[in-house]
Amino acid sequence: VDLRVVSYNLLAEELEDNTTAGLDPTIASFTYRKDLLCEELLKWDADVICLQEVQHFEEFFMPFLAARGYTGRYLKRTGDQKDGCALLWRKSRLKMRAAKDLGYRVSETFDRDNVGQVVALETVESAAHPGGEAGAGQVLV
Repeated sequence: VDLRVVSYNLLAEELEDNTTAGLDPTIASFTYRKDLLCEELLKWDADVICLQEVQHFEEFFMPFLAARGYTGRYLKRTGDQKDGCALLWRKSRLKMRAAKDLGYRVSETFDRDNVGQVVALETVESAAHPGGEAGAGQVLV
């Protein structure tokens, strides 16, 4: 299966002050960056988009990408964190077969509330022709 996959850290709005110290606050803000982020994501013309540090998924990113043929899922980080991760895929090429959400803390020294997603996708072509070679057209992200 020939697919284009892009992974992108969006820089959660809650983390802007920590990460963008020294930059003009206007250009570091989500309000300024959101359209640029969308423009960048579309340039990659990806079949699968993996996003980290995502906020505003339901009200901004999902509607924007859905209007361009994507569907997907979002998982908010645990605890009081306001961001999470998102996986999106082009509906014309892929469909979801299964998904598993993961919540974990890596270690005592790296004790942030982290999450991950594992998604099994299948190409639309292989789903339309069952009985083909086992595993053909399946992708694990």
